[in-house]
Amino acid sequence: RGPLHLSSLPPSLSSLSSLSPAGFVGPAAPLFAMSTVGHALLRGRMRLSGGSEESDKTTMRKKRTREEMLSPQLPSSRRALSLSSFSTSSPGPEQSADFHPETGLQGEELPPLLAAWVDRLPQDLLEVLRVIEEEGGGRVWLVGGCIRDCLAGLMPWEIDLATTLEPSEMLRLFPRALDTGSQYGTVTIRKGGVSVEATTLRADGTYGDGRRPETVTFGRSLKEDLLRRDFTINAMAVDVGRRKLFDPWGGQHDVKQSILRAVGDAKERLREDGLRAMRAYRFMDGKSGQRHADESLRVALRGSSKLLARVSKERIWTEFSKILAGPRAPLVVRRMAEDEVLSSVTLLPVSPRGLRALECLSCKDLPLWAEQATEMESSHKSYKEDVLMNPKPPKKPQPHSHYAFIDFEATCDDRRGFSPSEIIEFPVVLVESASGKVVSEFHSFVRPRVHPFLTDFCQELTGIKQKDVDSAPEFKEVLANMLVCSFRLIVCSATAGLVG
Repeated sequence: RGPLHLSSLPPSLSSLSSLSPAGFVGPAAPLFAMSTVGHALLRGRMRLSGGSEESDKTTMRKKRTREEMLSPQLPSSRRALSLSSFSTSSPGPEQSADFHPETGLQGEELPPLLAAWVDRLPQDLLEVLRVIEEEGGGRVWLVGGCIRDCLAGLMPWEIDLATTLEPSEMLRLFPRALDTGSQYGTVTIRKGGVSVEATTLRADGTYGDGRRPETVTFGRSLKEDLLRRDFTINAMAVDVGRRKLFDPWGGQHDVKQSILRAVGDAKERLREDGLRAMRAYRFMDGKSGQRHADESLRVALRGSSKLLARVSKERIWTEFSKILAGPRAPLVVRRMAEDEVLSSVTLLPVSPRGLRALECLSCKDLPLWAEQATEMESSHKSYKEDVLMNPKPPKKPQPHSHYAFIDFEATCDDRRGFSPSEIIEFPVVLVESASGKVVSEFHSFVRPRVHPFLTDFCQELTGIKQKDVDSAPEFKEVLANMLVCSFRLIVCSATAGLVG
């Protein structure tokens, strides 16, 4: 439907444009990369292009919450009162005088980064903490990723709580709270502009199916709760009112040293939940730098591919899509291939040798990356600056002769909960890196299987009509056709002397 604009191409896909299997090189190698990711997309039943009004609203809510955290909401005197109002509360109805959930833990003063962040917590969150301790008679801590990100010098996007109160008590204290997993102790508390997940302190039983614990025992020990977590960087807790950090497994040190280490035995942690292997690779790509797995975790990851067989495709793809969106995705993906895990995700054989090209790929130097047209500019100006119609050579020499770019379209609807999304259009553009010229194109519609009838919303948003997909082949056939075209191009290029 006209020239493709790179502005609609997810950065994660452009960074994978050199993926190739062993012995598969030349112009078709990037095409294979796109087909590999495309197959993973279909397997995960997710889409990377497009968006919804609901997701935009969610993004705006997160942005507002982040801005709240960045700026104090109260004068310093009132804020100091709010922070200390529940720090010396007497034992409540559910809390006896000899109740010590922090037994066995040594608290320490908050380091400067954490102290500064705690001082700027939103007033709505402070009120949630106060209600739990004063009105509910319980104890509550900030836990998990928010502490990890803060210690790394980043502003946390989400906050999780751990509490001694059980879900029924939390739902009584907060009428607007949502039961998002009370069988595992989790409720979502909504207060003003803040939405946080609160989970009861617990000890997990055995993981018979490799996905979830067979039994969950609600407890009163913070140490036991931190022991069940996956990695040391996620096994820290902060008592806001008492301004104490609890770090029994050295997570603070690992954050500073960029080390990824499992809590306890690494193999056991991964066996408990197969998805933790994917989480390990995602956490290797730290927002502030690359993390390196310690020796025990490296060994455990090499044998983790079988563990993913028990995990749902949707959960695997959720983690894999986060990996692809990371700034160091090429390094992480190559590591997955070296550990023989990547093939379990894509369901296609992928060689680490073909992934080495990812490390020398610089997206900012690609010919198409020079496009400056935005949605706010006039159509005339956009046409003049369309680099497909007016190609520009790259600023620097490129390591590959050609690059392939792909822009999927997928099924969608304006209703919440519409899933899964399926690819319905598969366009590929092959560009000569030396000149920036388009040398070949591949295009095909794809017939969806789960939702064979496109919604009116989908047809209006994508411009794809029902008749287009009714007569189209299914994804596997489209993928095969695309690979055939790439092989033909290799033969033609070699004949013309374009490929060595």
